[in-house]
Amino acid sequence: MSEAELLEKLRNIDSVALANLLNPNPGKLHELSVFVPKPTMQQKVRAAAWISGMGIHQAGVDTQARLMWPLTKFSELDVSREAARTLGGALVALVEALPPQQIEQIWIDQDERLSFVDEFVSLDDKSRHRAE
Repeated sequence: MSEAELLEKLRNIDSVALANLLNPNPGKLHELSVFVPKPTMQQKVRAAAWISGMGIHQAGVDTQARLMWPLTKFSELDVSREAARTLGGALVALVEALPPQQIEQIWIDQDERLSFVDEFVSLDDKSRHRAE
């Protein structure tokens, strides 16, 4: 099969099928048989932070269930994705509530931390031109 044929097949593949090809193992599947009370938003965010920070394999089913409520059937891949979505949404809401001066300071701090990237890009470009 040529590269062009392979690319054409990939363009036409269903996104869910592609996700399953890239990650065929969604991790453990959980089906809860116990009642889980409705968590607060703080509990959901705390669960999402734990799962994202420590990894899905360090989170118990109760932590995963708190995040995934009201679902009673989910995979570890579902939980990991929901943890990222929940944290992302919470952080965006927090940033939107910041005053402009704090947002500017975050940009300045990040620019300082990442300023070394320009140095490496410059060095990499110079070494690439020498090799050619």
